[in-house]
Amino acid sequence: MILNLFKKKLFKNLTLLLSTLLFFACTSRTDMTTGDINRSLRVLVELDSSLYNTPDAATIDDEGNVYVTMPNYNNALDPANAKAQKIAKITPDNEISVFYEFPQDIIHTSTFLLGPMGIRFGPDGNLYIADMQIVAFNPTTFEIVPHFNYASRVIRINIENGEAVSSEVVITGLMAANGIEWKDDTLLVTDSLTRFSEQGQPLESAVYAFTLNELTNGKIVNISPYMQSEDPHLLIKFESANNGTLGFGADGITKDSDGNIYTSIAEEGVIYKTTFDDNGNVVNTQLFSESGKMRSADGIFWNEHDRNIYVADIADNAVYSVNESGEVTLIHINDDTRGLNGELDQPSEVIVRNGTELIVINMDASFAVAPGSVKNSTSDEPYNISIIDLK
Repeated sequence: MILNLFKKKLFKNLTLLLSTLLFFACTSRTDMTTGDINRSLRVLVELDSSLYNTPDAATIDDEGNVYVTMPNYNNALDPANAKAQKIAKITPDNEISVFYEFPQDIIHTSTFLLGPMGIRFGPDGNLYIADMQIVAFNPTTFEIVPHFNYASRVIRINIENGEAVSSEVVITGLMAANGIEWKDDTLLVTDSLTRFSEQGQPLESAVYAFTLNELTNGKIVNISPYMQSEDPHLLIKFESANNGTLGFGADGITKDSDGNIYTSIAEEGVIYKTTFDDNGNVVNTQLFSESGKMRSADGIFWNEHDRNIYVADIADNAVYSVNESGEVTLIHINDDTRGLNGELDQPSEVIVRNGTELIVINMDASFAVAPGSVKNSTSDEPYNISIIDLK
């Protein structure tokens, strides 16, 4: 998820006529520019706006159920009808339901914020969630506000017999916790902004690593904001351009079947590859894909069936594939739309189901980003999750 926040909310909606015109213009363009595969893009599920208004990230279990984080940032557009933050579950036959609603006692006691982002099942069978406090919705004031105070966390949802029974904080002290991935028994978390930098100074971001043992011993792991560069959990450091648009560095994270880790740099639209030795130590981190095609690179997902990485370009309403040589192929792109027929509407995450179904999470929270940083200009219903047939 990428957000460079305003301190004031923007309440602006397109008329139905304008939305319709944009939709037809977009449909014509996508068929013309990106080939036959676009014709298979459609709505996977339309979200019930009485429960959800802003999805962000997703994961999948062994039975094919997809779990989607719902930070519900678009509460700011209708504060009188604010929706609680949730995890939704989509079954293999595309039925959606609330899997878990975060209770009030998990909201941060200092910031009064909750921003569930990246999500993955751990080897212990529980769900681990990145709670991005820098960009979270304030349930008291109904605002999206930036907090550069190292209040971001990782939350565990405890699962028993397939049901979510409770949640608890397991990691604190991150600035912008965002992406989640597991490498064996080690949890990897992207921190998209490890310190505040003025535009023109390098944007610093990182990947942190935590063992399952230290997350299950009953103690909260804390990253000291004053010792981040020396913290033993720091695995990979990145510097990016800090170009003043999306404002995030390390964002999406995924691993391949050989245990290599890939990290997307959101604001630059590139991907880095990290290799490890037999003891799990980092051998090398180097640029893996820099095509100039991707305007941004948010959520990424490695598909074992075709050995491609799929990328959500949140800025350009696009999704791409990246092969093992780092070559980038456009899968779908469209202009600013309402997403009526599954068109991409500020896509923040991708995940592959059954090897051939590319599920795309449409965040549709344009009011919370800097003007011109994304194609999506209006946060409006319907709120959809899209699907593209890779076959």
